Amino acid sequence: MIIVSGATNPESPFVLYKNYLDTAAFLGAAAPAGFEVENLLGPQTYDYWKPSLMNALPRVVLPVPRNVDCMVIANHNFGKIGITRVYADWRLDAAAAWTRLFTILPPDITDDDICAIFPQVFGAEFRMAIEGVAAPTVGLWAFGKRLVFPAVLVAPYTPARLAQRVEGQTSISAGGHYLGATSYKTASDRMAQFSPIARGWAEADLLPFLDYYNARGAFWFAGGPVGMPADLSYSWRPDGREELRPEFMGGDLIALAMGLASYVA
Repeated sequence: MIIVSGATNPESPFVLYKNYLDTAAFLGAAAPAGFEVENLLGPQTYDYWKPSLMNALPRVVLPVPRNVDCMVIANHNFGKIGITRVYADWRLDAAAAWTRLFTILPPDITDDDICAIFPQVFGAEFRMAIEGVAAPTVGLWAFGKRLVFPAVLVAPYTPARLAQRVEGQTSISAGGHYLGATSYKTASDRMAQFSPIARGWAEADLLPFLDYYNARGAFWFAGGPVGMPADLSYSWRPDGREELRPEFMGGDLIALAMGLASYVA
């Protein structure tokens, strides 16, 4: 679920690949053994943070203020255990007042990943509030500055929620009777093809992400928050796919396609 709250370019695809949480100091995030707050950093998706007490209000302090316009809270069980309110705040420093970034209430609280995009703020302190009776588990928390593609996706494109790959084996008797089957999900594998992109953007803004993608770093991808608010995925370069490679089309335009392997819960 992508929450659009006054963000610029809300219709455009974007990635979030620089997580400012990586350099932050955590406060108010006590957890039992095995569910330490550092698990929120990722990039792995198999472990979790779980607060020792409810309501939970983990806070982070960055070494210096940063520009932030996106926050993701993912791989959680808020809906399953009945969380009653989720919100996030920011402030410049300890002397400033907290300002709300977004709030989510039932029935919008589900187990779907949460992404909020909002007008850029410049701050060093951020906090996430989770209210309810039972303590939830949260796998990933990220915030930072989006890289917005100055383009739209070109058909055909498969949104993340529809891109599951399910493998398995069917058991058939010697007489040809169906006996049953086993199945398991694997990471999805799809392509995102963009409409022609300005050459100047590809030769400047895209380059840091291009290197990150080619090195198989994990990132968040959204295909178009306004038109596809459920299309949010934790993605990386699929095995066997070529590098992110802009191709000049002539003039000041380039063509760009990106392979996406994604975790689908």
